[in-house]
Amino acid sequence: MSHQSIFFENTFLFKDIESDITSEMLKSIKIEERNYSRGDTIYSPEDFERKLGFIVKGECTVGRQVAGSVIPLNVAGKYDSFGILSCFSERDDFPTVITAKTTCTVMFIYADQLRILMEKSSRISVNIIEFLIRKINFLNDKIAAFSGSSIEEKLAGYILELHKKH
Repeated sequence: MSHQSIFFENTFLFKDIESDITSEMLKSIKIEERNYSRGDTIYSPEDFERKLGFIVKGECTVGRQVAGSVIPLNVAGKYDSFGILSCFSERDDFPTVITAKTTCTVMFIYADQLRILMEKSSRISVNIIEFLIRKINFLNDKIAAFSGSSIEEKLAGYILELHKKH
């Protein structure tokens, strides 16, 4: 079994898929592996490719570009992914900035290769839908937390959201 198969078994994409099937599916597609140095921009609104990235080693910062500055939103580590929207959206920009927080390695599956996997396994499609639903629910919770009419309501929503997490 290749190191790619062992790695991908721990990602959302291959959840509930047997090891030998994962290995066979990965042999049928092209996967690109890239190394990045600390501070390298991996994706930005203007510079991205239609592919799904999985962090193999290291950490990346996920941020949002606002008025020329990047506001950090999250830190992604091993087995985390980014770029799923670029694979299925017709938009000509990418919503976030992905920067290497540490030296890191990322494996990429291009959108056309991802579609091949989806054709081979309905479970891959279900895993993608479940992943996107989790993202939508996360964003809906954030919107609800910050949509109060007063600063007190917004703060209360934020505290409630933190309480739910922990």
